Amino acid sequence: MIRKLRVLTLAFVAVLASSAVAASGAQAASSLDIGTTPSVLTGEIVSALSPHTWGTGKADAKCEVANLEGTFSGTNVTEGTLTPTFAKCKLAGLAAEVRVNGCKYTLTNTATALEFNMDITGCTTGKTIEIRSSVLNCTITVKEQGPVAKITFGNAGSSPSHIVATMAVVNLHGLVDGTDCPDPNGTTVATGTLTGKTTIKAFADKGLGEEREELGHSFSPFLEGAQTSLVAT
Repeated sequence: MIRKLRVLTLAFVAVLASSAVAASGAQAASSLDIGTTPSVLTGEIVSALSPHTWGTGKADAKCEVANLEGTFSGTNVTEGTLTPTFAKCKLAGLAAEVRVNGCKYTLTNTATALEFNMDITGCTTGKTIEIRSSVLNCTITVKEQGPVAKITFGNAGSSPSHIVATMAVVNLHGLVDGTDCPDPNGTTVATGTLTGKTTIKAFADKGLGEEREELGHSFSPFLEGAQTSLVAT
C-alpha cells in the first residue's frame, strides 16, 4: 500500500498537515458520514491509466500517483481538509515533479447532493504548488485560491463502505513560465483544470508516528487502525 504522509507545517500536501473536519449544525445538501471518529481519510488514484491531470491549455501535467490524506471527525461533515501528494508525473510528456509546498485541498459542501467545492489553502508562506520538469525549463505554479467547482462523490463497497471522488475542477488560476514553455515570457492561466478519480477510505485514527522530513518539510505519518465506513450524501 502506498505510504500515506501527514505534514505538520502544511501541505497539496499540509505538507503534510491535515485539519480536523468541522461538522455543521445546520442540515446540508451534501455531507460525509464516517463510522468511527476521529478517522484518517486516505485517497489513492483509481487507475494509473487515468492519471490526475493539471490542464492549462499551454502545457499539461499528468501524474500516475495521486494520494490524499487528512483527519476527519463526526457525522454530517460539511467541511474538511485533505493533503495531496503526487508521483510519477510528466509535464508536456517529459519527467516532472510536483511539490505541493504545504498546500492543501479544503472541501466545502454545496446545495447539490454528493458535490463539494474545493479551495487550495494553507500553502507555506510565499510558496505555491510547483509542477516542474526535470528535462524542460518549464514550470506551472498554482497559488492559494477558491472556492472552485467541483468534486463529485460516489458511494462504493460495503462492510466497510468507501467513496470514489471524481475531480472536475475548473477555472483554476496559474502561471506557465520558462524558456521551454509554449510562451517563454510566462502566461497567466485563468481557466486551468484539475481532473482525476480517487478512491477514498476511512481508518480509525491512532495518532501520529515519529516526525520525519521529506522535500524540505517536516511531517509525521498517520497511524491507521481498522478501516471504518465512509458514506457520502
